[in-house]
Amino acid sequence: GSSIMSQHCQHKSPGRIGWYETDLDSSSDTLTPQRVGHLMNSPNMIQKSLVKTENPKGTPPTNQKPLLPFSITPPRPAGPSEAEMKIEALTKQLEEEMEKEQESEFFGTCSTCGERVTGAGQACQAMGNLYHTSCFVCCSCGRTLRGKAFYNVNGKVYCEEDYLYSGFQQTSEKCEICGHLIMESILQAIGKTYHPGCFRCCVCNDCLDGVPFTVDFDNKIYCVNDFHRIFAPKCASCGEGITPVEGTEETVRVVAMEKDFHVDCYVCEVCDMQLTDEPDKRCYPLSEHLLCRGCHLTKLVEMGMRVPQELQG
Repeated sequence: GSSIMSQHCQHKSPGRIGWYETDLDSSSDTLTPQRVGHLMNSPNMIQKSLVKTENPKGTPPTNQKPLLPFSITPPRPAGPSEAEMKIEALTKQLEEEMEKEQESEFFGTCSTCGERVTGAGQACQAMGNLYHTSCFVCCSCGRTLRGKAFYNVNGKVYCEEDYLYSGFQQTSEKCEICGHLIMESILQAIGKTYHPGCFRCCVCNDCLDGVPFTVDFDNKIYCVNDFHRIFAPKCASCGEGITPVEGTEETVRVVAMEKDFHVDCYVCEVCDMQLTDEPDKRCYPLSEHLLCRGCHLTKLVEMGMRVPQELQG
């Protein structure tokens, strides 16, 4: 014998006599049982097919076992679900609580829009006025300025970037050394403006803010010590610069034979006597050498030269 094949999709279970399997009837959308016997090894056994019955109510015939349990999910009702309504209620409650909290932090009226300023996160104080954080903005780029540097120009507020890189550069002072705008303290010297930190000696780089300084013919800035060390006249005796005495601004030097000398270096080269304007201590130069009167005469005799009349006696 040959087995009878069903034309519907089936969920088959292991072949066993009397095993029930479900079959979906597409015309009624109900489940009806089929009892299928499988061909056994004995030739005397014949496979029989249980006749399918139409039962719109989905209940099995009285002489058959019950159907497998099943249920149909009802369609979703219109409108928001219970969970969505709960979430919406909680959100509304939180918003109301936040509004009450902000009302309790009333700071005043915004100087820009005139509305109430409530909540520390929305309040901003500047130039003695109160603003909403969203109202205190740069008049050029619109960025909020709370906690940032800003500039008030004729009643208009600018962020630092717009102030520095706009037409205000034409009216702002620029440092003579670095060329940048001077936004804070201005140091004025020799008719020019400087950042205090930029006003330095061109030799040792020491800051000269509040310190005596001088300039050369090219208006280069020097501390006093470096200026004298470089430009002071050199002593013909020791070769060092002749600078002011410590604690004074006065330079004392001796000029002789068209040369410059330190006072302490202006001595007789033979006997080391200090030379001055006193009659017995005057300088009597000989062949570019500093000599006192006595050493001068001795040198003349040693050289076999005639002693001048004015030096005799």
